[in-house]
Amino acid sequence: MWGSVLLSLAIIGGIFSGVFTPTEAASVAVVIAFGLAVINRVSKRQVYDALIDGAKLTCKIFFIIVGMMFF
Repeated sequence: MWGSVLLSLAIIGGIFSGVFTPTEAASVAVVIAFGLAVINRVSKRQVYDALIDGAKLTCKIFFIIVGMMFF
C-alpha cells in the first residue's frame, strides 16, 4: 500500500512542484517501482506474469478500439 502512495506522491508532487515534466515523471515512477520491486524481492516469475498480463490487457484494449473504428 505504501508503495502506491509513494509513487503517486512522487508523480503528482514532482509535476506540480515543477521539478520535472510528465514524461520525466513517468521515468521517475519506473525507477521507483523498480526499487520497490527489488526491496520486496519480486521473483522473475512474478515479473514475467505481470508483463504477460499487461500485454493481454493492451491487446484487449486495442481490439476494442479497432472494433469501434470499424463500427
